[in-house]
Amino acid sequence: MFLKPKDQSFSQAQLEAQKTTQDFQRATEVLRAAKETISLAEQRLLEEDNRQFDSAWQEMLNHATQRVMEAELTKTRSEQLHKETAEKYTTAIGRMKQLEKKLSAPSTSPSKSRRFKMADAVTDENEQGVRVALVLLVSGPYFEMKAKYYLQLENLKKNVDERQAKLSQAKGEYKAALRNLEKISDEIHERRRSCAMGPRGRGVGAEGDSVSGEDLSSFKMESDGISMASVCFDDDPCGGAGGGVTV
Repeated sequence: MFLKPKDQSFSQAQLEAQKTTQDFQRATEVLRAAKETISLAEQRLLEEDNRQFDSAWQEMLNHATQRVMEAELTKTRSEQLHKETAEKYTTAIGRMKQLEKKLSAPSTSPSKSRRFKMADAVTDENEQGVRVALVLLVSGPYFEMKAKYYLQLENLKKNVDERQAKLSQAKGEYKAALRNLEKISDEIHERRRSCAMGPRGRGVGAEGDSVSGEDLSSFKMESDGISMASVCFDDDPCGGAGGGVTV
């Protein structure tokens, strides 16, 4: 069984590749969860006006930030180790194929045939493991970018909602300003019409009434004088034709 040591080396490389892949995925998930925690905490802190940034919030954000930094370091190390393990694994498979070609001489020995079949089975299994590891290595950044753009999309939606609310408020203020301008314009036109008409004059016949009163008083005085003259003439001892005829 000359292939047994090589089988063990390939199995060991495969286990290392799977382990590094799992570590990379775990670090990516921890990093994504920590970033989401910070984003949600900041969002809730900004949404509630009465909430104060106290020591509890500070401690929670510091803890989440520390988790983000640790997850980023773990992710970077796992990614680098996974790449190195995948490269070593691919190199080992290539060397194994070269050895198989050298040992692929026709042989009628049943034991050798079984050995080559076993080697082919191990090679297929190892190739499948490498393909899985490479797929996981490639898909890891995809999920990371997906989570990143998802958070960016949520922030953009929040900004759109805030701008729509501000736009509605501005429209309401604009309509109120227009109504105030219309009211002021109506008041200005009303004042202009009042100034154009001028102050109200005296009623018709008022001047005539006052003149008639003066005439009546003077007429009364003249009539009193005439009456007094008439009395004197009546008392005058003059006789004959001198008295009442002249009056």
